[in-house]
Amino acid sequence: MWRWRVALACWMGMIFVLSSSLFAPQMSYDSTFDWFGAFNYAIRKCAHVVEYAVLCWLWFRSIDAADRTRTLILSTVLTLIYAMTDEWHQTFLPERSGLWSDIGYDAVGAVGMAFLIHRSWSWSPSVAKHWLVGEDLSPGGGQDDTRRLDVP
Repeated sequence: MWRWRVALACWMGMIFVLSSSLFAPQMSYDSTFDWFGAFNYAIRKCAHVVEYAVLCWLWFRSIDAADRTRTLILSTVLTLIYAMTDEWHQTFLPERSGLWSDIGYDAVGAVGMAFLIHRSWSWSPSVAKHWLVGEDLSPGGGQDDTRRLDVP
């Protein structure tokens, strides 16, 4: 569990640093247009969706609770709060601007990940399910299912 929390803290730190004035010149629309050309807007907004989908997933994996539905709701809410505070933080930086539309893209990522996690609960055990929600891959779902061999 602590590893997920460290990963969560690192991811949140990365989001904070990338939205700070430190990277403002490299992350501006004009700078990224040189890299992505006509796809600039779409790539920048997809980056919002992906970074907040990952944040929601890390929150989900970091919270240790018996009720996974509440854990999923809490992780989504915490992700949306972080998205709002990140955009609010950007309003204090002269090189940046906090936009409500960016919160919308962040919400699409968070809610999309929450939907994917929720849907994965009905999947049969697989590597994807194990990676996404951390459930055991064994047929017993984590129970001791060792087979005894009857030897004559």
